[in-house]
Amino acid sequence: MNQKNVIFCHSSDIRKHGIRNNIQRSKCNACNKTFTLKKKLNPISIWNDYSIGKQTYKQLSEKYHCSIRTIQRYLEKAPKTVLNPPQLRDLNIIADTTFFGRQKKMFITG
Repeated sequence: MNQKNVIFCHSSDIRKHGIRNNIQRSKCNACNKTFTLKKKLNPISIWNDYSIGKQTYKQLSEKYHCSIRTIQRYLEKAPKTVLNPPQLRDLNIIADTTFFGRQKKMFITG
């Protein structure tokens, strides 16, 4: 069995302490602190999988066991840097894009 330790006092005397927002809470009997054992998402690995690994929102949400909207929020918060193209040179830019669909236009007939 995998023994879990409290991050505050490093004790292993842990008991279940209810559920909040569908996440199991735990309580340390040594220091009386309550916490969750669920690991947080790593925004850098999400960004790398999205940009370098070329994975979609759906694939990332399945991989990290969270909603598509959570993935979108993490990617929206990712730092954006300004591209400074080299001066006085020829430059070829290749863009890989994702197509999100066409907006339906409504025509009024009279």
